[in-house]
Amino acid sequence: MDFLLFFPLAIFTLIRKNKNTKFLKILFIYQLLIMMIMFIAGLNGYISPYYYYKNNYFFWYLVLAMFAVGLINLMSIEKGLFKATILSFGIILFLSIGQIDVKIQNINHSFNPENRISTIVPVINFNVEKISESSQKSTQEKIDLFLIAKKLFVENSQEKLPIISFSYSDGIWYQVLVGAYPEATANNEAPILNPQETYDAWEESNSEYLLFVDNKKNYQIVLNQLIHNHNEYFKNDAGYIFKK
Repeated sequence: MDFLLFFPLAIFTLIRKNKNTKFLKILFIYQLLIMMIMFIAGLNGYISPYYYYKNNYFFWYLVLAMFAVGLINLMSIEKGLFKATILSFGIILFLSIGQIDVKIQNINHSFNPENRISTIVPVINFNVEKISESSQKSTQEKIDLFLIAKKLFVENSQEKLPIISFSYSDGIWYQVLVGAYPEATANNEAPILNPQETYDAWEESNSEYLLFVDNKKNYQIVLNQLIHNHNEYFKNDAGYIFKK
């Protein structure tokens, strides 16, 4: 949905006759049809959202390319409208970079209960946040943690090796490095699955190990509440692996 702001000029490019943009239009329509098919198939459980969003990222660039062409065409047709469009996007960009909506919310929450302008492009915000909060040392320790979990998963023929985390990206890391679907994970806004429920299910299951990723200030509190009478198999600054 992030690119809806760019859609009007992208559609303008699509309907405007121009031989130079024929290939771009064909590619745009083809990708749009693919996205629609994948969306319907995904809703019915035939494909993973992972593959839908991989195509969605490519579609993002197509929309931006169509938008850029539309903006150039608009400049040649109506300079006044072109200037107004540039000004409008400039204002939005200024408000977003300056985080004006966040500042308003900090002054009086009632006047801006939810930040929208600063999250126009969540993909970019997500990348900036992850890059700023991570370091080479912390990244390597998380890789080490997950590779040890993978070794345990494979060598012990674990049916499941549950993960409890407070970052959605940890679930992605886990799935890629361990080769198992994460039993549970949570993002920074709201839990996808309750850590307590995941822990209780692990205690009742045949799974011998539990992965606990430590990347939140309140993590130690949650850790003390959940873990009882279990051995700490492995530990580093990225997290813990517990054994029954």
